[in-house]
Amino acid sequence: MAVTGITSKPEVVRYGGAREERFAYVDGEAFEAGDLIRLTTAGEIKLAEVDSSGAGAVSGMALEAVASEVNETVAVLMFAEDTVVAIQCVDTVAPEDLAKGQTYILEYSAGTWGIPNTTTNGVATIQDFAATGQPWADVTGTYGTSGYTGGNPITNETEDNGKVLVSFAQAILDGHAA
Repeated sequence: MAVTGITSKPEVVRYGGAREERFAYVDGEAFEAGDLIRLTTAGEIKLAEVDSSGAGAVSGMALEAVASEVNETVAVLMFAEDTVVAIQCVDTVAPEDLAKGQTYILEYSAGTWGIPNTTTNGVATIQDFAATGQPWADVTGTYGTSGYTGGNPITNETEDNGKVLVSFAQAILDGHAA
């Protein structure tokens, strides 16, 4: 299944215990700011795996773009179990097609990330739907979904840009890919 209908990169909507760090990246690897990454056993980062059949499928998000260069480091946001990320659904999948609390795989193609309706080897656990509204207490009253131009928090599925709010289990975050 192709990743289609995606209009934005994954977005962190709740940092929780996430932290910024710098890592070298695997030679030959290239990614953009906003791409999901994983940590290797060598302590380098590369693009995340789309399912949990690979150890350390997801560790965080690249904070800057890189092209392959030797001995360079890149800033990344290392997720915590309570970090919440908004990711769009792919193809004809709508947020209401997915179940809260269920874990789904990721799909990646040509710089876009999405959530399909596939649970086998899933890595991203659905916490909520973007249309539910604010995923936490927002004292500024300005929370909304990128791409939505209404200026107020989203209130229904037609305004959510097909996004779901996901987190990653500690077992996924703690893995280190070979």
